[in-house]
Amino acid sequence: MHRIFALLALVLAAAAGAATAAAAAERFSILQPDQMNAEQKKLLEALLAGPRGGGDASPEVAEKMLRGGPFNA
Repeated sequence: MHRIFALLALVLAAAAGAATAAAAAERFSILQPDQMNAEQKKLLEALLAGPRGGGDASPEVAEKMLRGGPFNA
């Protein structure tokens, strides 16, 4: 009986891993500041000007912020 549960857990883990990999492949790539349109650049500048942005809108700082993800995680 324990083997059946262990096998079931293994199959479920493999299925979850495959679903996670598929979802990661569907994500948008991170835009670099030079690839953004006017609205996107305006939003980036507003984020960088905010209390957590540090006020520096240089390409290096923008790239670092964009790599942090939606919650700077």
